[in-house]
Amino acid sequence: MANYTRATNFTAKDALSSGNPSKIILGSEHDAEYDAIAVAIATKHDTATVATTSVKGILELATDTEALAGTDTERAVTSAGLASSQTKANAGHMVLPGNLLMAWGRATFSSASGPATITFSKAFSGTPYSISLSHNFGNVVAWVSSLGTTTCEVTAGSSVTGTAYVIAIGPA
Repeated sequence: MANYTRATNFTAKDALSSGNPSKIILGSEHDAEYDAIAVAIATKHDTATVATTSVKGILELATDTEALAGTDTERAVTSAGLASSQTKANAGHMVLPGNLLMAWGRATFSSASGPATITFSKAFSGTPYSISLSHNFGNVVAWVSSLGTTTCEVTAGSSVTGTAYVIAIGPA
């Protein structure tokens, strides 16, 4: 209630002598005081400072969808919102600080050498900077045979059964 300004000094009335007509508290004085309090309460939120990276203030929380998009600069992300963006599915992605996109996926090989296509859950805005491949093919060599903004292909050196996993990092 920092915006409240007292309309009537009731304490000053105590010092007045008995019988002084100014000592009487009038209904209009009460109304003015209550009106000033009501205005202060009603407008308090409107005068609050909006939070920034350098100023404390009021902010709005991002929805899970806004957190997942990773582009909103005016809303705060809660730990639940952040966790919602970390899918643990076969394919998923997360937008990192610096407008970096980390996307992952997997492909299953069944007595084949590939190539097997992995589709990223979110497209990169340009060619990914780096991609990491792991697999459970034993001693068989495997490699990323093509890399684009929405997919990559994994090829194995011989016919294999198993799963290949990729993680790519690039521009969001």
